[in-house]
Amino acid sequence: MCVRTVEGEPVETLRTVDGEDGDYRTVSGEDFGFRNISGINASGSAQVLLGTQPTYVEFATPGSGTYTSPAGCVYIEVYAVGPGGGGAGGVTTLSRRSGGGGGAGGCAFGIFAAGSYSYTVATGGAGGATTNLPGSTGSGPTIFDTMEAGSGEGGICALSTDAVGYTAASSGAITNALLTIGRASAEPPGFHSSRGGANLFNGFTGSGGYDAAAAVNGGSGQRGGGGGGGNNSAAAGGVGGNGCITIIEYY
Repeated sequence: MCVRTVEGEPVETLRTVDGEDGDYRTVSGEDFGFRNISGINASGSAQVLLGTQPTYVEFATPGSGTYTSPAGCVYIEVYAVGPGGGGAGGVTTLSRRSGGGGGAGGCAFGIFAAGSYSYTVATGGAGGATTNLPGSTGSGPTIFDTMEAGSGEGGICALSTDAVGYTAASSGAITNALLTIGRASAEPPGFHSSRGGANLFNGFTGSGGYDAAAAVNGGSGQRGGGGGGGNNSAAAGGVGGNGCITIIEYY
């Protein structure tokens, strides 16, 4: 077996990738240790993915704990979804006007070395009452290590004038993420359905109440989706979806 090298920066460090015919070739790495092709830090030893089927785990119940990667795991991909905001209740002074939908929880993506990490899954916001109250923001951000996915804002109430076109509830902010997953915005209060926002990873928005003679409460959001707004003075806003964390484990 032989080793061949190609020039890289800085020259003090190396990482290994498969060569040809059983040989190895080296290219420069970082952090004064060997790193695999994915860039996951493994200072002091070379690592190679074995081609084993990835596994995954999901935390979808609000609460805190510690995640530990399985034996043999090389690195993990993490999707953290913040809770959705609750939808607003319907208007009391105007008949058949819907409250605004709650904002979507933020959705953050990160890559981490195998190991143990603390996490927190946050609770979705409550829907606004039938007395034209706004929805509530979720209990806080969903957190994995230092990566955070914030809560969507509570739904905005319609006022005593035409509410069409008013500002919609905002989606949750992202901190220390490699990527931010897109999301659909919540709808502002208006005459018809006011749906909650939804992240585009795995969230579902709460349906809004419609312009109908009978009161229809806003639907509940799922997996970080915002709750829908209530459609008139007798309708309440829907509950925002709880946050969740999905982890894909590579071997």
